[in-house]
Amino acid sequence: MPMITVSRWAAAALALAATAVGAQTFRCTVDGRTVYQQQPCDGGKAIRSDPGLDPASREFRLARAIALGDAFVGMTEAEMLRSRGKPKDIVRVKASQGPADVWYYDRTAAAPRLSVMLRNGVVVNVQR
Repeated sequence: MPMITVSRWAAAALALAATAVGAQTFRCTVDGRTVYQQQPCDGGKAIRSDPGLDPASREFRLARAIALGDAFVGMTEAEMLRSRGKPKDIVRVKASQGPADVWYYDRTAAAPRLSVMLRNGVVVNVQR
């Protein structure tokens, strides 16, 4: 099956469409580009969702965020690592509600530049 390069919005649509028919989709990097395909690849991430997920549910939002390499308030540290991997830089800051870590990610072909503030292992702020 041929590989197709797609935008992050098209990737979300692709992941959600695959969900509807129960297909498995994999996010892969080929020649420095992010591609989505139905066959597994070395180092690729499987994009899976339960066809019964409610689009308003946290599980749906999480599957979408991971598929897009995105973040939202309430994600855990482990979920961020699944979504974007290790950050480029981590800075400890003193904030009004207590110390926090800010994770910095560079822009990728599939995802925007991102800074994420975590407190007690949970995302409390996202800046794009």
